Amino acid sequence: MQPPPHVDHGRLILGELLGEGAQAAVHAATRDGSPRAVKIVDEDQASLRFVGEVAALRAVPSPHLVKVYAAGSDAGWQWMEMELLTGRTLDGAVRIDGPFDVPMGLAVAFELCMGLAALHDRGIVHRDVKPSNAFLSNACRVGANGVPSPGPAGGRVVLADLGVAQLPAGQVGYSTITGTSLGTVDYAAPEQHGDAKRVGPAADQYGVGATLYAITAGTRPSYLYARDEMPHIYERCPAPLRELVARCCAHEPTARFADVRALAAALAALHEAETGAPCVERWMAALDATTPRPAWCVRQWWSFRRWLR
Repeated sequence: MQPPPHVDHGRLILGELLGEGAQAAVHAATRDGSPRAVKIVDEDQASLRFVGEVAALRAVPSPHLVKVYAAGSDAGWQWMEMELLTGRTLDGAVRIDGPFDVPMGLAVAFELCMGLAALHDRGIVHRDVKPSNAFLSNACRVGANGVPSPGPAGGRVVLADLGVAQLPAGQVGYSTITGTSLGTVDYAAPEQHGDAKRVGPAADQYGVGATLYAITAGTRPSYLYARDEMPHIYERCPAPLRELVARCCAHEPTARFADVRALAAALAALHEAETGAPCVERWMAALDATTPRPAWCVRQWWSFRRWLR
Protein backbone atom coordinates (compact mmCIF):
# COMPACT_ATOMS: atom_id res chain seq x y z
CA MET A 1 0.00 0.00 0.00
CA GLN A 2 1.43 3.33 -1.08
CA PRO A 3 1.78 5.89 1.74
CA PRO A 4 0.06 9.26 1.26
CA PRO A 5 1.92 12.31 -0.06
CA HIS A 6 1.36 14.09 3.24
CA VAL A 7 0.15 13.52 6.81
CA ASP A 8 -0.97 15.67 9.73
CA HIS A 9 -3.70 17.18 7.59
CA GLY A 10 -1.32 18.26 4.86
CA ARG A 11 1.18 20.03 7.10
CA LEU A 12 3.88 17.35 6.86
CA ILE A 13 4.91 16.68 3.25
CA LEU A 14 6.52 13.31 2.55
CA GLY A 15 9.36 12.97 0.07
CA GLU A 16 12.16 10.51 -0.71
CA LEU A 17 12.08 7.03 0.80
CA LEU A 18 15.08 6.73 3.12
CA GLY A 19 14.56 3.15 4.23
CA GLU A 20 11.96 0.55 5.05
CA GLY A 21 11.55 -2.57 7.12
CA ALA A 22 8.97 -5.32 7.44
CA GLN A 23 6.27 -2.93 8.67
CA ALA A 24 7.44 0.68 8.73
CA ALA A 25 9.06 3.01 6.21
CA VAL A 26 11.05 6.19 6.80
CA HIS A 27 10.70 9.12 4.40
CA ALA A 28 12.39 12.48 4.15
CA ALA A 29 9.78 15.19 4.72
CA THR A 30 9.28 18.88 5.25
CA ARG A 31 7.15 20.93 7.63
CA ASP A 32 6.90 24.62 6.86
CA GLY A 33 10.10 24.31 4.83
CA SER A 34 12.06 22.63 7.65
CA PRO A 35 13.61 19.22 6.92
CA ARG A 36 12.20 16.27 8.82
CA ALA A 37 12.10 12.48 8.71
CA VAL A 38 8.82 10.62 9.05
CA LYS A 39 8.43 7.02 10.14
CA ILE A 40 5.10 5.75 8.82
CA VAL A 41 3.21 2.49 9.08
CA ASP A 42 -0.17 1.25 7.84
CA GLU A 43 -2.55 1.17 10.82
CA ASP A 44 -3.57 -2.37 9.84
CA GLN A 45 0.04 -3.47 10.46
CA ALA A 46 0.83 -1.07 13.29
CA SER A 47 1.04 -2.15 16.89
CA LEU A 48 1.33 -0.49 20.26
CA ARG A 49 5.09 -0.87 19.87
CA PHE A 50 4.97 2.10 17.50
CA VAL A 51 3.28 4.11 20.25
CA GLY A 52 5.88 2.80 22.67
CA GLU A 53 8.73 3.99 20.47
CA VAL A 54 7.25 7.47 20.39
CA ALA A 55 6.80 7.45 24.17
CA ALA A 56 10.36 6.25 24.78
CA LEU A 57 12.03 8.82 22.55
CA ARG A 58 9.94 11.68 23.92
CA ALA A 59 10.62 10.67 27.52
CA VAL A 60 14.40 10.76 27.27
CA PRO A 61 15.97 14.09 26.25
CA SER A 62 19.46 13.04 25.18
CA PRO A 63 21.59 14.40 22.34
CA HIS A 64 22.55 10.79 21.60
CA LEU A 65 18.98 9.71 20.84
CA VAL A 66 17.00 10.74 17.78
CA LYS A 67 14.58 13.61 18.48
CA VAL A 68 10.83 13.19 18.00
CA TYR A 69 8.76 16.30 17.29
CA ALA A 70 5.25 14.93 16.87
CA ALA A 71 3.23 11.79 16.17
CA GLY A 72 -0.30 10.87 15.22
CA SER A 73 -2.56 9.00 12.83
CA ASP A 74 -4.00 10.19 9.55
CA ALA A 75 -6.08 8.49 6.83
CA GLY A 76 -5.26 4.95 7.96
CA TRP A 77 -1.58 5.58 8.74
CA GLN A 78 0.38 6.04 11.95
CA TRP A 79 3.28 8.43 11.69
CA MET A 80 6.12 9.82 13.78
CA GLU A 81 7.88 13.07 12.89
CA MET A 82 11.58 13.03 13.71
CA GLU A 83 14.66 15.06 13.03
CA LEU A 84 16.31 14.32 9.70
CA LEU A 85 19.74 12.94 10.50
CA THR A 86 22.59 13.85 8.17
CA GLY A 87 25.48 11.44 8.07
CA ARG A 88 25.79 7.67 7.85
CA THR A 89 24.77 4.70 9.88
CA LEU A 90 27.75 2.94 11.42
CA ASP A 91 27.40 -0.03 9.08
CA GLY A 92 27.18 2.37 6.13
CA ALA A 93 30.35 4.11 7.25
CA VAL A 94 32.18 0.78 7.46
CA ARG A 95 30.98 -0.26 3.99
CA ILE A 96 32.18 2.98 2.43
CA ASP A 97 35.30 3.86 4.42
CA GLY A 98 36.33 0.52 5.89
CA PRO A 99 36.56 -0.53 9.56
CA PHE A 100 37.16 2.06 12.27
CA ASP A 101 40.53 2.11 13.97
CA VAL A 102 40.58 1.09 17.63
CA PRO A 103 40.59 4.60 19.20
CA MET A 104 37.68 5.78 17.04
CA GLY A 105 35.78 2.56 17.64
CA LEU A 106 36.12 3.07 21.39
CA ALA A 107 34.96 6.69 21.13
CA VAL A 108 31.90 5.67 19.10
CA ALA A 109 31.03 2.88 21.55
CA PHE A 110 31.37 5.34 24.44
CA GLU A 111 28.82 7.67 22.85
CA LEU A 112 26.46 4.74 22.35
CA CYS A 113 26.76 4.23 26.11
CA MET A 114 25.85 7.90 26.64
CA GLY A 115 22.53 7.36 24.87
CA LEU A 116 21.91 4.02 26.57
CA ALA A 117 22.62 5.47 30.02
CA ALA A 118 19.82 7.98 29.47
CA LEU A 119 17.44 5.15 28.53
CA HIS A 120 18.46 2.83 31.36
CA ASP A 121 18.08 5.62 33.93
CA ARG A 122 14.40 5.70 32.99
CA GLY A 123 13.89 1.96 33.04
CA ILE A 124 14.03 1.52 29.24
CA VAL A 125 16.02 -1.27 27.55
CA HIS A 126 16.70 -0.71 23.84
CA ARG A 127 16.99 -4.43 22.90
CA ASP A 128 18.25 -3.75 19.35
CA VAL A 129 21.62 -1.98 19.55
CA LYS A 130 23.45 -2.56 16.25
CA PRO A 131 25.38 -0.57 13.63
CA SER A 132 22.36 0.02 11.38
CA ASN A 133 20.50 1.62 14.31
CA ALA A 134 23.29 4.08 15.13
CA PHE A 135 24.24 7.16 13.11
CA LEU A 136 27.50 9.01 12.85
CA SER A 137 26.09 12.49 12.35
CA ASN A 138 27.82 15.11 10.25
CA ALA A 139 27.46 17.63 13.07
CA CYS A 140 27.92 17.68 16.82
CA ARG A 141 24.71 16.88 18.66
CA VAL A 142 23.04 19.54 20.79
CA GLY A 143 21.14 18.69 23.96
CA ALA A 144 17.76 19.99 25.15
CA ASN A 145 19.61 22.73 27.04
CA GLY A 146 21.17 23.94 23.79
CA VAL A 147 24.66 22.85 24.82
CA PRO A 148 26.69 20.75 22.34
CA SER A 149 27.48 17.21 23.45
CA PRO A 150 31.07 16.83 24.67
CA GLY A 151 31.19 13.20 23.52
CA PRO A 152 34.61 11.81 22.56
CA ALA A 153 33.52 11.00 18.99
CA GLY A 154 32.80 14.67 18.43
CA GLY A 155 29.39 14.33 20.04
CA ARG A 156 28.09 12.86 16.80
CA VAL A 157 26.75 9.38 17.59
CA VAL A 158 22.95 9.01 17.58
CA LEU A 159 21.05 5.90 18.62
CA ALA A 160 17.75 5.38 16.83
CA ASP A 161 14.90 2.89 16.36
CA LEU A 162 13.33 1.97 19.68
CA GLY A 163 10.68 -0.13 17.97
CA VAL A 164 11.34 -3.18 20.18
CA ALA A 165 12.38 -1.34 23.34
CA GLN A 166 11.21 -2.64 26.71
CA LEU A 167 9.38 0.18 28.50
CA PRO A 168 8.39 0.40 32.17
CA ALA A 169 5.01 -1.08 33.08
CA GLY A 170 2.13 1.31 32.55
CA GLN A 171 3.94 3.60 30.11
CA VAL A 172 2.18 2.06 27.10
CA GLY A 173 -0.40 -0.66 26.85
CA TYR A 174 1.68 -3.53 25.53
CA SER A 175 3.87 -6.19 27.03
CA THR A 176 6.27 -8.62 25.43
CA ILE A 177 4.90 -12.16 25.59
CA THR A 178 6.92 -14.50 27.79
CA GLY A 179 9.17 -16.69 25.65
CA THR A 180 9.30 -14.23 22.75
CA SER A 181 12.59 -13.64 20.94
CA LEU A 182 13.33 -10.08 19.83
CA GLY A 183 16.25 -8.20 18.33
CA THR A 184 18.75 -8.97 15.57
CA VAL A 185 20.42 -12.36 15.86
CA ASP A 186 24.10 -11.33 15.71
CA TYR A 187 23.60 -8.43 18.13
CA ALA A 188 21.05 -9.82 20.59
CA ALA A 189 22.17 -11.22 23.93
CA PRO A 190 21.61 -14.96 24.39
CA GLU A 191 18.99 -14.38 27.10
CA GLN A 192 17.08 -12.27 24.60
CA HIS A 193 16.75 -15.19 22.20
CA GLY A 194 15.01 -17.25 24.87
CA ASP A 195 12.79 -14.70 26.59
CA ALA A 196 13.01 -11.04 25.60
CA LYS A 197 10.42 -10.05 28.19
CA ARG A 198 12.73 -10.36 31.19
CA VAL A 199 15.97 -8.99 29.78
CA GLY A 200 17.63 -6.17 31.67
CA PRO A 201 20.03 -3.37 30.73
CA ALA A 202 22.88 -5.90 30.46
CA ALA A 203 21.33 -7.03 27.16
CA ASP A 204 22.21 -3.63 25.66
CA GLN A 205 25.83 -4.11 26.73
CA TYR A 206 25.90 -7.15 24.47
CA GLY A 207 24.73 -4.96 21.58
CA VAL A 208 27.48 -2.41 22.29
CA GLY A 209 30.15 -5.12 22.36
CA ALA A 210 28.90 -6.73 19.17
CA THR A 211 28.70 -3.33 17.47
CA LEU A 212 32.27 -2.48 18.54
CA TYR A 213 33.42 -5.82 17.09
CA ALA A 214 31.57 -5.21 13.81
CA ILE A 215 32.81 -1.66 13.20
CA THR A 216 36.46 -2.44 14.00
CA ALA A 217 36.70 -5.95 12.50
CA GLY A 218 34.49 -5.20 9.50
CA THR A 219 32.70 -8.53 9.80
CA ARG A 220 29.58 -10.03 11.38
CA PRO A 221 29.80 -10.60 15.15
CA SER A 222 28.24 -14.07 15.20
CA TYR A 223 28.19 -16.21 18.38
CA LEU A 224 30.40 -13.87 20.40
CA TYR A 225 28.97 -15.39 23.59
CA ALA A 226 30.50 -18.78 22.66
CA ARG A 227 34.13 -17.73 22.93
CA ASP A 228 35.09 -20.68 25.15
CA GLU A 229 33.73 -23.20 22.65
CA MET A 230 34.78 -21.31 19.49
CA PRO A 231 37.80 -19.10 20.27
CA HIS A 232 38.46 -18.56 16.54
CA ILE A 233 35.45 -16.23 16.46
CA TYR A 234 37.62 -13.48 17.98
CA GLU A 235 40.53 -13.83 15.52
CA ARG A 236 39.32 -10.89 13.41
CA CYS A 237 38.61 -8.69 16.42
CA PRO A 238 41.48 -6.22 17.01
CA ALA A 239 43.61 -7.68 19.80
CA PRO A 240 43.27 -4.70 22.20
CA LEU A 241 39.48 -5.06 22.14
CA ARG A 242 39.09 -8.79 22.61
CA GLU A 243 38.81 -8.95 26.39
CA LEU A 244 36.44 -5.99 26.60
CA VAL A 245 34.20 -7.30 23.81
CA ALA A 246 34.24 -10.77 25.37
CA ARG A 247 33.08 -9.34 28.70
CA CYS A 248 30.30 -7.29 27.06
CA CYS A 249 29.21 -10.42 25.22
CA ALA A 250 29.53 -12.93 28.05
CA HIS A 251 26.84 -15.60 27.96
CA GLU A 252 25.65 -14.78 31.48
CA PRO A 253 24.40 -11.21 32.10
CA THR A 254 26.03 -11.19 35.53
CA ALA A 255 29.45 -11.69 33.92
CA ARG A 256 29.15 -8.40 32.02
CA PHE A 257 29.82 -4.95 33.47
CA ALA A 258 27.82 -3.74 36.47
CA ASP A 259 25.99 -1.24 34.27
CA VAL A 260 26.48 0.75 31.10
CA ARG A 261 28.36 3.48 32.97
CA ALA A 262 30.89 0.91 34.15
CA LEU A 263 31.22 -0.23 30.53
CA ALA A 264 31.77 3.40 29.49
CA ALA A 265 34.54 3.76 32.07
CA ALA A 266 36.21 0.60 30.73
CA LEU A 267 36.02 1.96 27.16
CA ALA A 268 37.67 5.21 28.29
CA ALA A 269 40.38 3.37 30.23
CA LEU A 270 41.21 1.20 27.23
CA HIS A 271 41.38 4.26 24.97
CA GLU A 272 43.77 5.88 27.42
CA ALA A 273 45.93 2.76 27.54
CA GLU A 274 46.03 2.47 23.74
CA THR A 275 46.75 6.12 22.93
CA GLY A 276 48.70 7.18 26.00
CA ALA A 277 46.52 10.30 26.22
CA PRO A 278 44.65 10.78 29.53
CA CYS A 279 40.92 10.76 28.86
CA VAL A 280 39.00 8.80 31.51
CA GLU A 281 38.16 11.80 33.67
CA ARG A 282 37.24 13.93 30.65
CA TRP A 283 35.08 11.27 29.00
CA MET A 284 33.20 10.41 32.19
CA ALA A 285 32.62 14.10 32.86
CA ALA A 286 31.13 14.32 29.36
CA LEU A 287 28.76 11.46 30.16
CA ASP A 288 27.71 13.06 33.43
CA ALA A 289 27.16 16.43 31.74
CA THR A 290 24.98 14.90 29.02
CA THR A 291 23.18 12.38 31.25
CA PRO A 292 23.01 13.44 34.92
CA ARG A 293 22.30 10.32 36.93
CA PRO A 294 18.97 10.29 38.83
CA ALA A 295 18.93 9.68 42.57
CA TRP A 296 19.20 6.07 43.75
CA CYS A 297 15.53 5.91 44.77
CA VAL A 298 14.44 7.11 41.31
CA ARG A 299 16.57 4.47 39.58
CA GLN A 300 15.13 1.78 41.83
CA TRP A 301 11.58 2.91 41.02
CA TRP A 302 12.16 2.69 37.28
CA SER A 303 13.84 -0.68 37.68
CA PHE A 304 10.85 -1.96 39.66
CA ARG A 305 8.40 -0.76 37.02
CA ARG A 306 10.42 -2.40 34.25
CA TRP A 307 10.41 -5.76 36.00
CA LEU A 308 6.64 -5.54 36.44
CA ARG A 309 6.51 -6.36 32.73
